[in-house]
Amino acid sequence: INKLSLFKSVNLDTNILNKEDLTEEFFLFSKIKETFPYNMTIMYKLIYRASKHGDTARDFHQKCDYIGPNLIIVKTTKNFIFGGVTSKSWKHLLKDIIKDDPENGTEIKDEKAFGFSINLKKIYLNGKPNEVAIFCNNNYGPVFNNIYFKIFDECLKNGGICGKINESNFIGMEKDYEFNGEEEQFEVEDIEIYQIGFK
Repeated sequence: INKLSLFKSVNLDTNILNKEDLTEEFFLFSKIKETFPYNMTIMYKLIYRASKHGDTARDFHQKCDYIGPNLIIVKTTKNFIFGGVTSKSWKHLLKDIIKDDPENGTEIKDEKAFGFSINLKKIYLNGKPNEVAIFCNNNYGPVFNNIYFKIFDECLKNGGICGKINESNFIGMEKDYEFNGEEEQFEVEDIEIYQIGFK
């Protein structure tokens, strides 16, 4: 018997993950199921792809704001694949537009949020559930915990950055920037964001 046929497949419209990773047994989807133990079928609806929908912070917010639990997958030009899951919604903030302050935004707590590395097959748990999990600002794409990773405006040109171990609320890193090959900056090949739904 083909071992893979025993695993239930995950329906994900992805250009980033490999087909063989799209099973409920894969560490990422297994962790999502553990995070949302509602005894319901989990569905993933693609709501944003930078290469398709535009790579500006505005494009991201227009497609993704106020749409509940999200799975964010980032692929770099060096083939590092990482991302995060949040049970909270991104928000489009009028005050950011008025003040045009790149550091002004809304910090959101989320005890269910976590990060992951596909290359390392590793989960980074939210070690400080009472601290910032995601940061919403009209001048940026998705930002996890201010510095776990941050996606810049026009990300296919400007990329993003990630933080050192001691700068992140997400725990499990053994080396600074380990999920990005130990480099702080990265160039984005593409980003995919999915709404996590249940039926």
